[in-house]
Amino acid sequence: SQSTLNGFNFAYSQQIDVPYHIQASSNLLNWENIYSGIGIGQPTNFTYSASSNCPVRFFRVVSP
Repeated sequence: SQSTLNGFNFAYSQQIDVPYHIQASSNLLNWENIYSGIGIGQPTNFTYSASSNCPVRFFRVVSP
């Protein structure tokens, strides 16, 4: 993972045809879905654009 001027970028792996969500939180207690998809079985990159109204942001990838 890395932080750039354009935002925060990280890579993750997924299983083929398995639904998943990328979630974000500012406090590790309340999570919101910011992206949903179906796994393609290959490493994938995700970039979250920087936001000045949320200086701290945590991310996780979950599958129902």
